[in-house]
Amino acid sequence: MKTLFSRLITVIACFFIFSAAWFCLWSISLHLVERPDMAVLLFPFGLR
Repeated sequence: MKTLFSRLITVIACFFIFSAAWFCLWSISLHLVERPDMAVLLFPFGLR
């Protein structure tokens, strides 16, 4: 049971970190192109 709880906490933490990184890339891209749909297209360039 302790291992399952530890794994659940790890998954939640990874999801939070991924969400924060996604939001940062999206907000930076949004400032560059000023359109939310075009900002998503800049994600592959932001990940490099």
